[in-house]
Amino acid sequence: MVKETAEVTAQYEALKQKVNDTRQNSGVTNTKLQQELNSLKQQHMLLTMEEQEKIKEAEDKSKKLAAAHELRVANLEARLAELSETVGLYDRLRQSDQVAIEKLKVTEGDGVVLHYSEELARRDVELSRLRKEKLKIEAELRDIRREMAQLVAHEQHLTSLLQSQLQRSVASHEFESVLHLKWRFLKNQFFTIS
Repeated sequence: MVKETAEVTAQYEALKQKVNDTRQNSGVTNTKLQQELNSLKQQHMLLTMEEQEKIKEAEDKSKKLAAAHELRVANLEARLAELSETVGLYDRLRQSDQVAIEKLKVTEGDGVVLHYSEELARRDVELSRLRKEKLKIEAELRDIRREMAQLVAHEQHLTSLLQSQLQRSVASHEFESVLHLKWRFLKNQFFTIS
């Protein structure tokens, strides 16, 4: 019986030593897992913050660019309106001069007609220059509007990409939270068994 008691005591001590070793090993493993989990959380938070900053920067840049283009369009439209008004004025003056020249041909001499003809030619040249400038501004305005449409499309595409990255990041964070809960559950189960 003493022999059996000694064997049982030895078995008890051996089991006790195994439980202590397991607890020590699990403590080290637990600490490593906790450190890894904390590291993953920090990385995830940094990535999420970086993505949010990128989204904000892209939106700010896009807004500034759109505002600059809108200002340029407004200036060009004002210049175009001014040129249209000037062209209209020159057209009316030209017509008036032509009527005056016709009247002078009938009533006055060639000297006066020549003067009005030269004035009419000068105004025709100026009118031609103004029309060319107007066409140039209209073309530039079309180009800017097309560029603005491309910028808006690009901004929408970037925003969409950044939002999908943010959603993936959030999903990753949720998955990490689930893993953390499972890890705690297993840890509690292990220590309950020990």
